[in-house]
Amino acid sequence: MRMAAVTGGSGTVGSATVRELLEHGWRVRALVRSEAAAVTFPSDVEIIRGDVGKFADLEGLADGADTVFHIAGVNSLCAKDRTSMWATNVEAPVAVYEAAVRAGVRRMVHISSAAAVGPRTSFYAETKWAADERLRAAASGRSTDVVLVAPSSVQGPGRVTGTGKLILDLIDGKLNFMIDTAISIVDIADCAMAIRLAADADVGNDRLIISGFTMTTRDALGLLAQNTDRHFDVRFVPSGIVRAVAWLGPLLNPIGRKLGVELCAEMIRTMSVDHIHDGSDAARRLAMTYRSASETFRRLIEWAETNPSA
Repeated sequence: MRMAAVTGGSGTVGSATVRELLEHGWRVRALVRSEAAAVTFPSDVEIIRGDVGKFADLEGLADGADTVFHIAGVNSLCAKDRTSMWATNVEAPVAVYEAAVRAGVRRMVHISSAAAVGPRTSFYAETKWAADERLRAAASGRSTDVVLVAPSSVQGPGRVTGTGKLILDLIDGKLNFMIDTAISIVDIADCAMAIRLAADADVGNDRLIISGFTMTTRDALGLLAQNTDRHFDVRFVPSGIVRAVAWLGPLLNPIGRKLGVELCAEMIRTMSVDHIHDGSDAARRLAMTYRSASETFRRLIEWAETNPSA
């Protein structure tokens, strides 16, 4: 039975990947930072206590593993501690790779982001791009190779942050405006499948963009209405107007506090531009098929209805 060493396994994408690996016959060893995170894993997962940001804690993680799946990372806009984000998103992946090399692991699958492709509108996107470049350099000419998996916006059951929270707020009637843009989405189950398949694909160190479909925010609202039989009274704000607001800079913080949300210039820049990614090449190379937009939204809505406190 093959062994997978996993970081970030208690997160939304990480937990879906752990389930995917277990269902396909892998043994899983997970690096876990806290007791609260440890109890979220299935009982047959081997737990190693440690912090991905502490190099000493990585020793033993990859011993006997066939593949290391590095999923840990900080996905945040308006980050107050950029030094910490850089350490977690850029320095830690290289440290995990070196631990994999020392353990003689054949491959590391690194979870990047489609945000690293094209114009980078946030510090988060910069960190994901930098990590990809450093890992490519570190793996050059070495026996442990690296596969870079870059999902677009991950949506589906369990996603309660970022754009996932916006969709849940729409369902709950807490949001009455949207920015008129386009976004590429991948179902969380498809993302987990792609991560597993990347362990065996012959793809070199190309960045695999994982993306199931692209739609406008207007189309997304229409799908929500169709799947819930509800009318959403939502106003659409032109993206150009929203981008102009980013010039307010630090003044956005007190505005956000009054609205009950966190606002910053990079968040507004990111939300007000089209994020369009083509995942067809990765699907061909991984021999997989993506779920449709309708199925992804249906799965998310069904999960939200059975988990109202999420």
